[in-house]
Amino acid sequence: MSSIIKVAADLKISQRTLIDFGEFYSKIFLWSNLRGYNFSETNYTDSDEFRGKQLEMTWEGSREYDDYVKFTMKVEIRILGFDKVELEKNGSKVKTNKGDFTIKINSAIVLDYNDDYTTPFKKLLRKFYDKLISQKKIDDYKRALDDETQELVNEIKSAFSMF
Repeated sequence: MSSIIKVAADLKISQRTLIDFGEFYSKIFLWSNLRGYNFSETNYTDSDEFRGKQLEMTWEGSREYDDYVKFTMKVEIRILGFDKVELEKNGSKVKTNKGDFTIKINSAIVLDYNDDYTTPFKKLLRKFYDKLISQKKIDDYKRALDDETQELVNEIKSAFSMF
């Protein structure tokens, strides 16, 4: 059975902003693809509210680090008052979006993601390996995933400062 080690739990970014949502979407998926993550949208809902649309979406992605370790990320986005706006930028009119964004990011390491260690003897070997031999490697994995999670946070923040 796989083990999950949480690295980042509910990192939160909140911002009322103007943003080209299509460009934001493309930027985040480009970031994930360049780092080998396979992201997909696992949830999408929208509803009309008195302040504009309310959007909620969840993106989940993972990448195999090696045969034993996989990095996972989950991005939950909630936008209140999402609306189209037109503004002037550098002398020309630009169509964009506005809204109150709340983004939560979670990341984790999955050990034995293929469930290769399922027999009692293999489980014992794995437990021994994880606790005694590979603890430094696991710490390195944690640092690497934490760095990637912070990169994603910075990418999102830079997208918020486009306008």
